[in-house]
Amino acid sequence: MHSDKDLSFIFDRVIERHTIINKTIEMNYPFMQENTYSEVRVIELIELSKEPMNVSKLAEKMNLTRGAISKITKKLIQNNCIEKYQMESNKKEIYYRLAAKGYEIHKQHMNMHEKRLERDIHYFADLSPEEKEMLKPILEKIYKKIAKKLKELDLEDYI
Repeated sequence: MHSDKDLSFIFDRVIERHTIINKTIEMNYPFMQENTYSEVRVIELIELSKEPMNVSKLAEKMNLTRGAISKITKKLIQNNCIEKYQMESNKKEIYYRLAAKGYEIHKQHMNMHEKRLERDIHYFADLSPEEKEMLKPILEKIYKKIAKKLKELDLEDYI
């Protein structure tokens, strides 16, 4: 049986090496150097949402304050990634949609994720279906603990 120390060591090595691979590959995507994780996530939410997105909805979905979302959207507007609009039926509320640059970032982001998935699949290739079924809830439990710690550290952007 492995001790907590052994598991921690293996877990750290896996995460560190996977992060190195991801960072190296991300260097091939200029949008990852030009935008923060939160900015790319806002672009993703605007594009994939079935409903019009405003500051309140973005804040709720990202688990951030309205003020934080306002800063992000302001920068995205300045960089011509998104644009504001209002509905004819409600001139008070401001919504966001992607501008041409935002669509391009979204397209590159989806491409990056597809390539990452293709790359990562081989890590699990030697696992049996039963092992995969056992691993998923274990990783989800670990992720919940990490997400809780990120909240405690005021790093909710990374959840």
